[in-house]
Amino acid sequence: MQEFYKTFPEEKTVEPTIDFIFEKKLFLSQFSSLTEIDLSYSNLEIIPEHNFALPFLKELNLRNNRLCVLPKDFLAQCCALKKLHLGHN
Repeated sequence: MQEFYKTFPEEKTVEPTIDFIFEKKLFLSQFSSLTEIDLSYSNLEIIPEHNFALPFLKELNLRNNRLCVLPKDFLAQCCALKKLHLGHN
């Protein structure tokens, strides 16, 4: 992903695979300028607290996962968030 981000530094939308993010210990907060992230259909059961300190994130798609709860300060970390899709969890 770092190679991707260096190649396309102006990219604001990312649709990474869940393997790419969590198994490779990627922290989305490294890409603080992201405005949209699509993690739908990723079989997520948890969202690590440290992964979403994204001040410019406007839209987050978490549809069709296995989420039961969001981290305690999740919404406070995403202060620009306008759309949060949580259907079918």
